[in-house]
Amino acid sequence: MKKALIILLLTITAYSQDLSLLGFLNKLSLQESKGNYYVIGGAGGNYIGKYQFSNIVLREIGWGHITVSKFKADKSIFPPEKQEEAMLLLLERYRYYLSKEINKYTEKYFNGIYITEAGILAAVHGVGYPEVKAYFSGRSSKPTVIQKYLKQFSAYSIS
Repeated sequence: MKKALIILLLTITAYSQDLSLLGFLNKLSLQESKGNYYVIGGAGGNYIGKYQFSNIVLREIGWGHITVSKFKADKSIFPPEKQEEAMLLLLERYRYYLSKEINKYTEKYFNGIYITEAGILAAVHGVGYPEVKAYFSGRSSKPTVIQKYLKQFSAYSIS
């Protein structure tokens, strides 16, 4: 029931200025796919759906039975409600991987940027958790991209 309600609210609030989890997911999906559940994107067409999932990410959350190639052949294997569920699972995985950084830096300034959990999780989705960990230890090869996510998503409250 909770997942169905989240999916309904995601649809209703697609273009609102909602700063909750729903607004966060909508903004992230608009950047990833313009909110399109059926898009295939990225270099070489290796990302699928509203949140641009890769094979690696799908395996990471235990959904390895859904692959980019299967989605290309039959988009019905990964319907909207499953994509929303997968994204919620992925956020929990990101929180686990970055728990140290979230606990240490949230609600503080780092490199002149106000850090929030939402900013960290958006950055992880954009560049991967190893790169975000590297950013907080001063070794990132993508600091500009990470800083962009940290700033763009800093107003969201997703806990």
